Amino acid sequence: MAITYDTVASHVRHTLGGELSPDIDLLAVINEAGHYLASMHPWRWLEAAATVGTITSGSTTALPTDFVELISYTPRGSDSRVTGSKAYMVSPHELEDMRNSSGTLPLNTTYFAVVYTTTSGSSTVAPYAAIDAYANGTVPTVKIRYRKGWTKIDNDGDTFMLPEWMEPLYLQCLRACARGYEEEDVATMSARLGELRQGAQFAAAAQQDSLSESTTLRVMHTHTPS
Repeated sequence: MAITYDTVASHVRHTLGGELSPDIDLLAVINEAGHYLASMHPWRWLEAAATVGTITSGSTTALPTDFVELISYTPRGSDSRVTGSKAYMVSPHELEDMRNSSGTLPLNTTYFAVVYTTTSGSSTVAPYAAIDAYANGTVPTVKIRYRKGWTKIDNDGDTFMLPEWMEPLYLQCLRACARGYEEEDVATMSARLGELRQGAQFAAAAQQDSLSESTTLRVMHTHTPS
């Protein structure tokens, strides 16, 4: 059963024994708990695929707005099965070195880096992930597999985008954040979340998350009883 805004609000009231302080925004606490949940582990359920827009040499191309981490991309120039134009991922520093060198890139080769930039002329800092490329010849269509971040809750009608089996862990993160703000003299938010990160509920969620691919390196092995 999917959780709702009313569900999370009830959990906050329950753990505090009353309403959240009017000085603290409930939506902010809801999203803070979600951001922490998303960062706890390289969750498989947050993986997604996308085709990057037309890449041009010397300018940036926006990545998906929910982008957090690049997992893989295609066509990889290091893959011997790739024919035609090739793409290689490098660091921003290496990309800049290539631009400033006098050498010529191999034909139909693109080097790119994931960078964070801001909208030109913006009065606020609004960083977004983008691909910055340096190419010679034909630029390939790059497809990526990436890890998303938490889907922000902006109002009480928004949907909480997480698997049902992740809901208990999220609710515990929420309760820890709420009590961390209201009862920091008893235990700080960091202490509460750190304890949760070391607990059985997190371990069970990470194990469940890894079951979608039994050969993944993310599988959390348990000790075999002697």
